[in-house]
Amino acid sequence: MLGFLLLTVAIIIISSSEKFNIPVTAGSIIAGMFLSGFAIPMISIPLFTECLEAIEVAYPDKYTFRHELWKLNNITAGLFTGFSGLAMCLSPPTAGLLANKLGYSESFEILGLVLLAYLFLYFILCGNISMFSYPKIN
Repeated sequence: MLGFLLLTVAIIIISSSEKFNIPVTAGSIIAGMFLSGFAIPMISIPLFTECLEAIEVAYPDKYTFRHELWKLNNITAGLFTGFSGLAMCLSPPTAGLLANKLGYSESFEILGLVLLAYLFLYFILCGNISMFSYPKIN
C-alpha cells in the first residue's frame, strides 16, 4: 500500500498541477520521476510473490513436488513478464491520447485519482488496519 501511495504522490508531483500549487519545473518532474522509480518496485516485487502464494493456496494438491513448483514459478514468471510487457506497450499510446484530449496535467491528475480509488478499494476489500501489524510467531 505504501508503494501505491508513493506512486500517487509521484504522479501528482509530475503533473505539475495548478490545483495542488506545484510549479511546472524540471526539478518537480525529476523529483516525481525519482519517487515513482522508488515506488514501482515496492509494488511489483511483492506482487509476484503474492501471485505464487495465491496459486499455491488455491491448488494445494496440484503443486506439491519440487518440479511442479518450478513449473508454477516458470508459468507465473512468464505471465507476469508478458502482462508487464503488454502494459509497457499500451501505456505510451494511452497516455498520449489522454494528454491530447485532456491536457498533460489533467491526464496525470486523473491517473492519480484512479490510483487513490484503487488504493482505497484495496484497503477496504482486501486489507484493513490489521494489515499493518506484525504476524505473531509461535
